[in-house]
Amino acid sequence: MLVAMATMSKVIVVSVRPQLRVLFTHPLEAGPLHVPLLDWQFVVIRVSSGVNMVDPVLTFARKSTVYFYQVCCPAERVKFVPLQWVEFPFFVQNLHWISARTLALIDGQEKLHLWDVRGQQQLETLDLSFVKMVYSTSYFKGLATGGNVSKAMAVAGEKACFESCAVSSGQLLLLGTRGVHVVTLRTWLERLESHVRAGEFAAALRLAWGMYTEQSPAATGARAASGRRQAIIKERMLSLVDEWLLFCLAADQRDQSLTQALPTCVQYLLDLDESAVLFGRIVGLLEPEPAAYQLLLEALLPHIVSGRLTAPPPLLMQQLVTHLEHQDQLQALEECLVRVELGSLDIHQVLPLCWRRGLYDAIIRIHTAGMGDYLSPLLELLDRLSQLLTDGAPLMDGQAQLGNKLLVYISSCLAGRGYPAGQIPAERVHDVKLAVLSALTAVHSKNAADAEPPYPHLRTLLTFDTREFLNVLSLSFEEDVFTSELGMRQRQRIVDILLTLMVDREEYSPSQLGSLFTFIARQMALPNSTVSVSRDLFDKVVDHLTVPGDTAHHEERQQALCELISTGVLEHYDTERLAQLAEKAKFYAICQLLYERRGEHDRTAGCMLRHAAGRGALHRFLADRAAADASVALSLLTELVEIGVAATATLFTTCLSRHLEAAVQTLAPWPQQQYRFLGAVLQQSSSVVLPASVHRRHLDLMCQLDQDQVVQFLSSQDMLDVEQYLQICQKAGNKEGEAYLLDLKGDTVAALGALVDGLDGLGQYWIYTISSS
Repeated sequence: MLVAMATMSKVIVVSVRPQLRVLFTHPLEAGPLHVPLLDWQFVVIRVSSGVNMVDPVLTFARKSTVYFYQVCCPAERVKFVPLQWVEFPFFVQNLHWISARTLALIDGQEKLHLWDVRGQQQLETLDLSFVKMVYSTSYFKGLATGGNVSKAMAVAGEKACFESCAVSSGQLLLLGTRGVHVVTLRTWLERLESHVRAGEFAAALRLAWGMYTEQSPAATGARAASGRRQAIIKERMLSLVDEWLLFCLAADQRDQSLTQALPTCVQYLLDLDESAVLFGRIVGLLEPEPAAYQLLLEALLPHIVSGRLTAPPPLLMQQLVTHLEHQDQLQALEECLVRVELGSLDIHQVLPLCWRRGLYDAIIRIHTAGMGDYLSPLLELLDRLSQLLTDGAPLMDGQAQLGNKLLVYISSCLAGRGYPAGQIPAERVHDVKLAVLSALTAVHSKNAADAEPPYPHLRTLLTFDTREFLNVLSLSFEEDVFTSELGMRQRQRIVDILLTLMVDREEYSPSQLGSLFTFIARQMALPNSTVSVSRDLFDKVVDHLTVPGDTAHHEERQQALCELISTGVLEHYDTERLAQLAEKAKFYAICQLLYERRGEHDRTAGCMLRHAAGRGALHRFLADRAAADASVALSLLTELVEIGVAATATLFTTCLSRHLEAAVQTLAPWPQQQYRFLGAVLQQSSSVVLPASVHRRHLDLMCQLDQDQVVQFLSSQDMLDVEQYLQICQKAGNKEGEAYLLDLKGDTVAALGALVDGLDGLGQYWIYTISSS
């Protein structure tokens, strides 16, 4: 037998039999106005999936915190397991379990809060001020015995109402000054009806769905078997949908009400798998009302776009297509067309609309999935893209999208994938790959004009986006259709065609030509590759890309040559000649790459100075190679200071610290740069010990270039060579610095004399200036 007790400071649980001993204690901290509260309840606790156990739960509270502890007895030993604790936004005055899931809490303002323990949510709040609850004030204050109680007990009695609340058979009994009041939990059906009476149909459906999925908080009264209970709840949900829609149709602001109601109704009907009700009863109810029917179409749209609703009735889909076109919601329309089953579409309505509005994904899907035709959409879209490119005007976003979709479609076909989603039937994959490849490499298009140049489809794709089309080919060459002996010959044929189309053609830029040869070089570098191209052709491309004095497409030409070098296809090329050509073309990034490969650090650094990206990385480059060659950094010191004096100072105080004095001497012909460099070096003096000569030279330059800062500099030094610094200031005629140092030596009279001399010199200067003017 266990007994739980509470004092003003703690909870104590003791066992009475077989022997008296304390099993559990827990501190309770709060002010004297808040009394401790206790209650027990047997609760079903889920241990693991499908395994439940019933154990007593001790619930205790003080102020606004409620604790829950499970009491279990493993191996005949009583154990208290903490389940949870909840902090409420009010002071708890009384608490009682009403059911195994529901806790009743009364706050200091006499409001009843119904709390779902498992769901961690408040179900309802009820004002109990009408009860006029009876408090135990007189008993706590001991009025019957002359007030013979402690002050703490008397204060706590102001809000104590232990004896005014009790629970019996799931009912909460409340003792008021004029009677006893009974609070009972509503059944699930009563809760639904209360929401309906208040016009809260969404809340009613939400509650019903929670009970249908057995996730509703405290579903009192739902005791039938699971299948039967779900059938009853489902029927009530369907009737709630009807009631809500009829309520909206009769409302003054009908459209606004339906806009709020229809998405929720459609959602729950689909959750209940009641498409028949949705497309039967609901459509029949709203179809006579055009505005309401359009709102229904809008409510269905998200579920079609998400792929959840794939087989709507053809007539409804026909109306939805018309509605979306009139609303100019073309993106949503295309997403619908690529997700619904083709049996729900009116092909004679949809296909002309798609061509008219440029819905290319839908066009491809209807042809491929509906007709098994993979070539017709490819050829027709290529013709359309060719016409757009022939006009010469820059492509608009929608037109450029056509080319991008074509590239993805070609890549999908050559990889055996469906477009825009899915897979090509396994038995047709090989035939589709060969058919698409044959169509792309056709010498002439269907119904070609006499003046049509050869390989029109390849020309169109190369003109649209050379790099991306070559990337598509590169990925396609990894497929099995290109790995056989016949496939290898097909690779070579495509490479030869591309060379024929692009080399020595003015319509292709250096960047496009570079992309072509980069593509070819990578194909040649693949294991077991049989692709071969004349080296002379690569030499010709290099000469073309490095034409001296040609400023057009400079960065594109440099990037193209850089990619060729990175593939290794120019290994046969004389590096020195290639570097000379690059330098004449002002391809300094390429010169940097070539010289760095050869270990010529001085020439590498010189090239880095001549282009922006190189300048930004020059300090890091010199730091990485400081141990090997410090002379490069010293030879470029003035340029390094101009690029970044702080980074240069870091370089010579870390990696090249042994060469710091040499760096200072190197900058001697440029006092301004030397002064800036020394200032940056001294800022890092906390992390490195600097030679005394550095400090002296910095002070000397400061006296010449920045006299106003001398005293501040001297006062910031922790250790001063006073004699040396005094000589520098006297030589430079800096009286303020001289006076400061003399004062440090303790020669106050001499310091004052230096200041007077400074003022006298200043006076003579102003006299001379005034007389001159």
